[in-house]
Amino acid sequence: MVLEGLHLAADASLDGLRVLVRLIRQWTLVGVSSREDEVERCSALQTALADLIGSQTSRLEVDPLSAWAVRVFS
Repeated sequence: MVLEGLHLAADASLDGLRVLVRLIRQWTLVGVSSREDEVERCSALQTALADLIGSQTSRLEVDPLSAWAVRVFS
């Protein structure tokens, strides 16, 4: 499961995410993407992500796309 744009999620959606991840964590890979600059401004998302971190959690930072890549993929 991949979740994107969580910096736009409402508090109730983040609560639902916590419950869902706890239920399915043992069976599946959960990928969450967000913009780091947006996470810093969204304390509810910071709290939700902190709740989801566990011993099997990895963080992967991805560099922004180049101007060429944006043109190709848009």
